[in-house]
Amino acid sequence: MRWLVKVALSCVFPKTEHLPGIADADLDAFLDIYARQAHPMMRFGVYMAAIAFIFVLPIVTIYVPLPVFLMPAAWRDAHARRAATHRLYLVRQVMLLLKLAGGYCWGADPEVRRRLGLRELRPDPGTFRESF
Repeated sequence: MRWLVKVALSCVFPKTEHLPGIADADLDAFLDIYARQAHPMMRFGVYMAAIAFIFVLPIVTIYVPLPVFLMPAAWRDAHARRAATHRLYLVRQVMLLLKLAGGYCWGADPEVRRRLGLRELRPDPGTFRESF
C-alpha cells in the first residue's frame, strides 16, 4: 500500500523546473509519521484514493486503461490535471484526499518553502497525539 501512495503522491506533486517534487521531500519519514498518527479512516481514505488514482481514474480522465506507473510523464500530468478538475465531484474528491495528505509533507519541506519565499518551519515536537 505504501508504494501505491508514494506513486500517487509523486504524480500529484511532481518535480518542476521551479519546485522540487514530493519525491524530493522526506516522503518515507512523513509516511511513517502519517501511519502512526492519522486516524484509521483517513489512512483508509488515502489508500483507497491512491488505488483509484492509479488504477481506475485513468480510464475516466484520459481514456487509457493503464496504471499511472506504466504511463509516460505527459500522460500522468494530463491525468492528474483532469482528475483535479473533473466535472464529477467524486473524482475531484480523490484528488482532494491525495493533495491533503501529500500537502502536509510537500508544504513542510524546507526547500519548497525556501523557493516559495516562506520561512522554514520549526521542528515538530511530535506531541500531536499526546494532546488528546
